Amino acid sequence: MATPANERQALCRQRQRARGFRRLTTTLDGSTSETLSKLAEQHGQTKAQVIRLGILLADRALAGKGE
Repeated sequence: MATPANERQALCRQRQRARGFRRLTTTLDGSTSETLSKLAEQHGQTKAQVIRLGILLADRALAGKGE
């Protein structure tokens, strides 16, 4: 008998938490969402990977701006 989808999802989320991942829900305007999708597709990355890189680049760009 197959495992129900909700049980598979719960197991997946447990494994992700154990690896240090956190879930985040956000809302983007249409243009930003489209850009995120295009970047991910064009570069063979997941949306999560594109967001991670964007955050790292923003941190680097903003470092020292408040001084």
